[in-house]
Amino acid sequence: AQNVEERATLIATATAVRQEVPQTEVYSTSVEAFAVNNIAPQTGGRIEVIKVDVGSFVNKNQLLAEMDASQLDQARLKLANDSTELSRLRSLYEEGGVSKSDFDAAEMAWKVSR
Repeated sequence: AQNVEERATLIATATAVRQEVPQTEVYSTSVEAFAVNNIAPQTGGRIEVIKVDVGSFVNKNQLLAEMDASQLDQARLKLANDSTELSRLRSLYEEGGVSKSDFDAAEMAWKVSR
């Protein structure tokens, strides 16, 4: 028979208690968006209804706001008028009936209306 010597190990025990543990590390950082987009309407005018809140996630082609329709209608009418005027002056210019500067002014007005 072998002589086996047993060793007793003393350990300390404690009762678990639920308590708040203070934060011991402080980190400074800044968070930036992955992508930032500047959003602007194609025409000027008054916004009637805003469809999303500031900071909301939005999807591509999602309607964000509704513009005053009367100003949009006016812009469409101006474009139609400027297109007609440009066509008329183009014919006159090609026949020598109007100056280059008058034709250029009509063309510029049409481009601005688009």
